[in-house]
Amino acid sequence: GAAFAGFEDLPWAQPEASRLEELRLQAFEDRNEARLALGDEATVISELDGLARAHPLRERLWCLLMSALHRSGRQAEALRVAAEFRRHLVEELGLDPSPTFTELETTVVTGGAGLIGSFLVDRLFAAGVRVIVADDFSKGRRMHLAHCANRIEIREGNLEEPTAMV
Repeated sequence: GAAFAGFEDLPWAQPEASRLEELRLQAFEDRNEARLALGDEATVISELDGLARAHPLRERLWCLLMSALHRSGRQAEALRVAAEFRRHLVEELGLDPSPTFTELETTVVTGGAGLIGSFLVDRLFAAGVRVIVADDFSKGRRMHLAHCANRIEIREGNLEEPTAMV
């Protein structure tokens, strides 16, 4: 349920409830990005769809939804989702989406591998964490990490004690 349910009209509860809701959404995004990275697209699509529509300006949710649809072979739906998010941004804020969104949209159009892990890699680097990628992934998996090539270390074979492995 909502944080401080029943107290949301009180001035002291409003900022804390907003802060807790933001943390909840971030945790949801992180969890679903991890599930997508593990190949669990089918089970996250409905959750992501509902939350993206409830938060029409939250780009990361829309990117995760687009990625899940694309990786499930539902490119037409992924492109409809992209168009819907663009429309929300333009109509409500007069803005264009970020380069990350645009890159994902291009990936969907061209049938590329997607950008699962990009937000995770960005957050790890922001926290100063060294990221190591094992080079035993499929060609497609390596392609979707290519946009992070200047920020990751790629190793072949067994990884010993990596700080973070994507």
